[in-house]
Amino acid sequence: MSASVLSDDQMKRFVMAADAVDLIVRLHDREPDAEFITGLKANPLSDWFSVFMPVQTPQQFDQAISSLPDPLPQEVLDDLAAEYADIFLTHGYRASPNGSVWLTEDRIERQEPMFEARSWYDHYYVKVPDWRIRADDHLVHELQFVSHLLRLGSDTAAADAARFMDKNLLPWLSQFAGQVLKLCRHRYFAGSMELTVASMESIRDLLEDICGVARPVPVDETALPKRAQVPFEQPYFPGASESW
Repeated sequence: MSASVLSDDQMKRFVMAADAVDLIVRLHDREPDAEFITGLKANPLSDWFSVFMPVQTPQQFDQAISSLPDPLPQEVLDDLAAEYADIFLTHGYRASPNGSVWLTEDRIERQEPMFEARSWYDHYYVKVPDWRIRADDHLVHELQFVSHLLRLGSDTAAADAARFMDKNLLPWLSQFAGQVLKLCRHRYFAGSMELTVASMESIRDLLEDICGVARPVPVDETALPKRAQVPFEQPYFPGASESW
């Protein structure tokens, strides 16, 4: 049976949500530059994110952007770039942007969650440029995939977006963001993490409202057998594990 086409109103809401996700992708894809910050100052996110989410979080991000000097001195841009590197490139904050680290017991990259994400991408004929540089389960790629599904215009793709978020993105997103929030120096990065989590939760609610795909029932951890917990920080031995 072929997939149903969304109504014009539903499609409009999904396209607006996809546009928001694309903006969030830019926040995490690379460090901010002067042109990007200027654009954010001129176009407050609260003006259009409020269509699908409470306005408070976008307003907080707008305030973080407004607090940056105008024009931006090079030393501020350099410091923003250094903090971006700490979060996404050098793992200075021990906050990997890859799902495998948060979803596997051994807490190492490029594990089963990466291959699960790749299977989703294959089903929709999309592929990451180079998984060795940026893994399939990297935050940027998973957000890009959600945006792609929202734009396809079918209830099947929208329902798959909900299921993908439930299994591959939302279970670890708040942990990653929380680790960054504890350590980051710039309000820009704190605001971007808060905005990302709040936006994706709101988009998931939107998907449930339109497609009827309910969120999974939370597992009652108290009813499960106790098992040894693997600490997040582990000694690094060259050659024995990844060095992120």
